[in-house]
Amino acid sequence: MIKSSASGGYPLSSWIILFILALTWGSSFILMKRGLEVFTGFQLGALRLSIAFLCLAPFGISALLKIKTSDFPRTYCGNIG
Repeated sequence: MIKSSASGGYPLSSWIILFILALTWGSSFILMKRGLEVFTGFQLGALRLSIAFLCLAPFGISALLKIKTSDFPRTYCGNIG
């Protein structure tokens, strides 16, 4: 992070981002503990993976659509034997 020369510290936006990150990270552990009261460990893990997939799928799909077919490596599948 870049220090602001006027105040001698970090800008307010850096502190806000840090606070949001800490809140998100900490609440994740609290929600897992609460979730284990209702779900089994396997169910909770599957639920977390499913939610992560749904959140990240649009980014992955858009990245895959940007790949040109000419960028794929060409392999030789000749006669074996």
